Amino acid sequence: MSGQPAPSTAEPPASTPREPVNAVVQHVLTQLLGGEPCADRMATLCHDHAAELAAVPVPAAAAMIKSSVEAVTRALAAPAAAPADALTTLRHLLAHPTLRDVAIKASRLRSLATLVIEAASRGRGHGRADAAVAAMLRVLHETGVCVTTAGSLEPHITPLAAALQHSLLGAAGVLLDAGADINERSADSSLWPMSAALIAASDAGMTWLLERGVAHGSQCAGPHRRPPAGHAGERTLHLLLLHFHIHRTVWLLLGRRTLFRRSSLSFRRSSLLFRRLLGVCIVWLALAATRHRCQAQPAGGAGQGGADPAAGGGW
Repeated sequence: MSGQPAPSTAEPPASTPREPVNAVVQHVLTQLLGGEPCADRMATLCHDHAAELAAVPVPAAAAMIKSSVEAVTRALAAPAAAPADALTTLRHLLAHPTLRDVAIKASRLRSLATLVIEAASRGRGHGRADAAVAAMLRVLHETGVCVTTAGSLEPHITPLAAALQHSLLGAAGVLLDAGADINERSADSSLWPMSAALIAASDAGMTWLLERGVAHGSQCAGPHRRPPAGHAGERTLHLLLLHFHIHRTVWLLLGRRTLFRRSSLSFRRSSLLFRRLLGVCIVWLALAATRHRCQAQPAGGAGQGGADPAAGGGW
């Protein structure tokens, strides 16, 4: 009929290609770094695209987890941070079962705890960085990620040593509460918490370690009883004297590039290092005196001179 319009033969416009879900996650994280609240967006994303998130290849999922952890850490350490929203954003992402498993396994290769510490330490506000790392470590620990041990691809560092290298004592406390060993060395034995604090020239870090070493290692558990084999004072001194880069110290003092040929600033820093080492030795001597006082206590209920045969001739 002439009065009716001819049917259109044009094809409908092609639908716009859908953006990959991991790219959408990165977009949400970019908004988070811009200061926008993103917890609700991430919750909706994880709920509506759960199947797509589960289908993301493992390498891409691991990269997404690492970038998410780093972005949330940076957002927390920013001056105008919204801690509750940022942490909730990460919790929504890690609540996805597949992504949680990827995070746990990825941290076994390269520790997410160390990644958090390094990401926060790039900022300028030390107090904000410490609080951000502590909060992030709690979230990761609650998720099931091991935050106390280094990854198998990180032979030169441990999370606790990394925290002390940057004087993040709040984060170090979280690691200690999570089960970190206060005397644990890196896989190649080149670094441990006390040496990390000493290298960082951190009075607060060394004091923090010594206080916790005394609390756990030199208490008298009973008359003539031996303290645990890992006596904190002895282990600290032995590690410092036997393993704390003695060859480097000799090279500095006697090598071609000696301290006396360096600038006055280098000399002052090295002098400060030696003063700290001397302070550690003095503290150890005080601990040794406490140990001998514990040994000298009479055995309760054993009469005069009752000695514990298990104590032997000394420690």
